[in-house]
Amino acid sequence: MAKKSQKSQGKKKAAQRKILLIVVIVLIIASGAGAFVILNQKKPVVPVTNADKTQQEQIIAADQKAQNEGAAKGAELFDDAIAKTADAKEKSELMASKATLFLNEEKYEQALTYALQADSLHTSAQVSALVAQLYEQLKNKSKAAQYYEKAAQNVDPENPMAKDDKAYYESMAKQLGGAQ
Repeated sequence: MAKKSQKSQGKKKAAQRKILLIVVIVLIIASGAGAFVILNQKKPVVPVTNADKTQQEQIIAADQKAQNEGAAKGAELFDDAIAKTADAKEKSELMASKATLFLNEEKYEQALTYALQADSLHTSAQVSALVAQLYEQLKNKSKAAQYYEKAAQNVDPENPMAKDDKAYYESMAKQLGGAQ
């Protein structure tokens, strides 16, 4: 009788292990399914307004609009962005990007107007080089050389390419008849 009791207890333990194993497997599957559902829930899409866009996003949007509808339409987006910032450096960068729209359409006089405004807001090597390039397009070598010299003086020394940029701007100024 003791053998029957041990056999029945062994069968009971085996059955309990099977049930426990099945419960563990079901819990693992349920946890995985729950995690899958949570991770794959779609978040609501919130429309991005112009005010929410970063400067880079505004530049991209304006460039796309200019490509599709012309520089004047792209410039409108830059005007909105410029009006919304009080930071002179940011205004200068946006104004320089606006000038580039007109440069790309070979409207050099209009581009120069915006580039000079950008330079008056905040002088940087990039903006001075843009002004120089526009003067060069307009065949005003002396002004182009003057602005390449200004670009060379305003190269950011923290920029890893500072030495090369400065050498380039200086060579352009020299080539156009600037300081020797």
